[in-house]
Amino acid sequence: MTKTHRSWQEKKRAERFREERERIGFSSRALSEIFFGISPSYLSKIERGEAPITRDHLEIAARLGIDVAYVMNGRRSSEGTLAWIEQQIGFATIGARISSEMGRSDCEARHA
Repeated sequence: MTKTHRSWQEKKRAERFREERERIGFSSRALSEIFFGISPSYLSKIERGEAPITRDHLEIAARLGIDVAYVMNGRRSSEGTLAWIEQQIGFATIGARISSEMGRSDCEARHA
């Protein structure tokens, strides 16, 4: 399979990826340059199904609120949540660390 001839399923994933990017309110420029470190033209290729969505892209996308399960299989579910993605790839969430720190600060403030 060539880069320009992707399967129907890959094209649908690409369309859902673009749909999710728009849903969370990111421009293609912001998502590509700031978060992915790629050019907007390369993100455009991803969103047209002409370039692959990598695992790294999916990890970042999940952290930003993109429903990765929906992107990959077209079904929204709890499996698209950030916590599920992080569990699958095996690392702790920044959000959990922040919540933990905030919880300690609140607790410390109450007992001070």
